[in-house]
Amino acid sequence: MKPIILRRESDKNRLKEHLNAFSEHDKYLRFGYSVNTSSISKYIDSSYLKINNIWLAVLENDEIIATSHVVIDPSSSLSEFGLTVNESKRGLGIGKTLFESGLNICKENKIKKILLFCLRQNAAMRHIATRFGLISSTDGDNEVSAHIDLVYDI
Repeated sequence: MKPIILRRESDKNRLKEHLNAFSEHDKYLRFGYSVNTSSISKYIDSSYLKINNIWLAVLENDEIIATSHVVIDPSSSLSEFGLTVNESKRGLGIGKTLFESGLNICKENKIKKILLFCLRQNAAMRHIATRFGLISSTDGDNEVSAHIDLVYDI
């Protein structure tokens, strides 16, 4: 399954449906706090099709089953990632594939550092961070931050 970049205005509602379909617990793990339908709509509306915000998706039968939100800050050469994978599709390597695609986008944009923030309970995201060599640290009681510096041949 190859991720695609969501670029059509019509995909915005599918993206909202995908994120709203998650359980309250999964939304909490993804966002780090409780969110409702309105919060998710505002989040998508404020980032979708905006410069430096890239939404990747994996589709199955034309339905979004996983997404990655890659935020690029060219002025600081930083990028931040967020991932979601439908519960029934977890453990199949889809999150890994999305992370690899996001990593490639960062390399194409000459990003120097990737940041990832997640809750300590988010074992799946922490596993991906470890798998890709991100250096993790605990921030307070509940949050984990991770980063990796990208090196380029000159």
